[in-house]
Amino acid sequence: MYPLVTRDFETLLDRVFTTYRPEYRNGSITTNETEDDYTLSLEVPGIPQSMIDISLDAGVLKVSASVSKDESVDGVERSLSRVWTLPRTVKQEDITAMCKDGVLLLKLPKAKKPPAKAIPILS
Repeated sequence: MYPLVTRDFETLLDRVFTTYRPEYRNGSITTNETEDDYTLSLEVPGIPQSMIDISLDAGVLKVSASVSKDESVDGVERSLSRVWTLPRTVKQEDITAMCKDGVLLLKLPKAKKPPAKAIPILS
C-alpha cells in the first residue's frame, strides 16, 4: 500500500531490535579531559586484548578489532572500528593503552604549553 513507509518502518524496527542484541553491541565511548591529558575509555566486551589493533598515523588514532565466534571470549562474533583526529596538543609519542575487564583505556597526554615569549623589535 505505502512501500516507502513500510520500508522505513522495517528499517526502524531492524535498528531498534538489533541495538540491544549483544552481538551487535559496538561498545560505548567515554571521553574525559583534564589539565594534563585526554582519556578515551572504549568498551570492548568479549574481545581479547590480543585481537585489538591500535594505530596512529599523521595525527589520526584508529582502534579496530575483529573477532570470530571461535576467538571470542563468549562465542559471539564481533567487530569494531573507531577513528579520532587528535588535537595538536597531544604528545603523540607518549600515548598509552591498557585493556582490563572489557574496557580499553587510552591516555593521551597533553604537551606542556611553552611560556609566552617577548619578541624584541629590531631597529
